[in-house]
Amino acid sequence: MSTFPTLPAIGICYSQPSPYTRMPGKHVRFAEENAFFSPPSTPSPSFTDSSLPSSRGPNTPPQGPYPYLPYAGGPVTIHALLAFYPSVAPVIYNLAYPVTHSLRPNVLASPSCSTTSRFERTLNEPATTPPLPRLTLIHPRLPWSTYIYPPNPASCLYVTVRDVLEALHGFLQIPVKTAEYERLPSKADKEAVAIAFHARGDRSQNPEWTKSRGVNRLDFLRGQNVFMGLSCTKYGPDMWMLNVA
Repeated sequence: MSTFPTLPAIGICYSQPSPYTRMPGKHVRFAEENAFFSPPSTPSPSFTDSSLPSSRGPNTPPQGPYPYLPYAGGPVTIHALLAFYPSVAPVIYNLAYPVTHSLRPNVLASPSCSTTSRFERTLNEPATTPPLPRLTLIHPRLPWSTYIYPPNPASCLYVTVRDVLEALHGFLQIPVKTAEYERLPSKADKEAVAIAFHARGDRSQNPEWTKSRGVNRLDFLRGQNVFMGLSCTKYGPDMWMLNVA
């Protein structure tokens, strides 16, 4: 299975063609089969149905009546609240929680967003300069791509900072099914995802209910749930790499 290359942490992309377990002492539950598989020790996660591309890499985005903005080429810059800096997060945001519950400004990265009103206004600014009507996010541990469009194209033709963060959270809540988990490349990968699943459940207010919902895509990040920004990729100005910690 191929993986995306390690890419430099930069905030500008230039125009180019863009392609559109087991654990000791636990068991695995597959929700769609309503069955338990019992290895020697740790319960492994439950799963539900969702789709998975046949191979890792940029895949074809869903088709639909999405808005069109002319793009003449040249550099595309990511917004400062989304840009990846190795030592500091652009915003304070745990991807496990909705934007409305946990997103806060990081005044160390963006002093101008120290007030709530200014921060709220900034979240509605274009995610890129120039504004783009579509962004695609990828991550080496996620065998899916995140496609982001303006939620209300009649009133806004471009993707905003808020759109990126909200779409990313929703994407990571999608349940994972058995086949997706089994396609992980090694036993160690499966164990890491299962550990993240159990840890997320244990931290929740209702662990039993959370675990009954099964593994979601967030668990494939293996507990690295802190948003650290987006960096450029070689795939074009509309495709960006998600960084987490």
